[in-house]
Amino acid sequence: YRRPELLRRAVKSVLGQTYRSLQVCIYDNASGDHTGEVARELMAGDSRVSYWCHDRNLGSSGNYRWGMKQVRTEYFSLMADDDVLLPNFYEHAIAAAERYPSAMFVGGETVVVEEGRITHKHAVEFQPGFLCPPDGFEQILKTHIVWTSILFRSAILQEGLVLDLGIFAEIDLQLQITRRFPIVFLPEPLAVWVNHPEYAHRTAFLQNWFDFLSMGIRHLSTGGLPDRLDAAYKKWFLWNLGKCTVAVPRAAGDSPIQHLKRLLDQACEEMDHQDRISVRDRSRVLLCLAASLGLAPVAASYNKRLRPFLRRLKRTLTCPDGSQQQLIDQETRAAVEGLLR
Repeated sequence: YRRPELLRRAVKSVLGQTYRSLQVCIYDNASGDHTGEVARELMAGDSRVSYWCHDRNLGSSGNYRWGMKQVRTEYFSLMADDDVLLPNFYEHAIAAAERYPSAMFVGGETVVVEEGRITHKHAVEFQPGFLCPPDGFEQILKTHIVWTSILFRSAILQEGLVLDLGIFAEIDLQLQITRRFPIVFLPEPLAVWVNHPEYAHRTAFLQNWFDFLSMGIRHLSTGGLPDRLDAAYKKWFLWNLGKCTVAVPRAAGDSPIQHLKRLLDQACEEMDHQDRISVRDRSRVLLCLAASLGLAPVAASYNKRLRPFLRRLKRTLTCPDGSQQQLIDQETRAAVEGLLR
């Protein structure tokens, strides 16, 4: 979207793959600039390139979702217009996919670039090899794979996946797949992801919060995970929900209490749509929101059965690495202890 020169670089990185039998499908999200000219120039130079321009902007997830519906090949991958594939990506990933035909995707490490500098490799700690469910799910909780470095098997598109959660779409997609299907991870860099730090300053924090809440609650209510992994997921979800909650700005004129009540109301409404979410997990979500804003006592009015779970605050709101969440200050702890007297 509106980055034609970066698009040119991205497409050339695909056309330069050592694996040659491929198609490049460009889906222009109604850029309204000379993106089309660049795309047509690329088409003229290589018959493997095709171009489609939407008549209106579908949003990032909408554009990806539309593109996935057009897939007619055995495998596919997704990339933004500013990302780059390393030359051996498809050769190595397809070889792994053919070696493990039950794997629904093959992922690898990603080289991260910020402000024109290579800063690090992402997902280097991911367990390599063939991972049966839910082992891949457990690895995603530790560190997700940048989906630019993933080759998907097209059969996964027939499994009713959800792809409609904004900036969390790639994490959600990986969680959906790995809890049900095997995957393969290659311990080598397959692509380059360009991070834009300034993007954080223009994101819609409230929408991001709601997207993450919706994703987390959906997985929370799905069930089917071993007890150990179910506990790990809840810890991961609540920790990250707390971080998202802190970033949500208050509406004009709202007091901290009013702000929290708005978030609690939205959380309750979202959980009401899930008939399989337990009272205990419902309580944990509400308490997480309140504790993240330093207002744990307010959550009590939203659930009469919350009190027995206040004693679980330290265990519920703990970082994935085991350290205590720093968002909970002493005032909040004192307020919770007061409720327990």
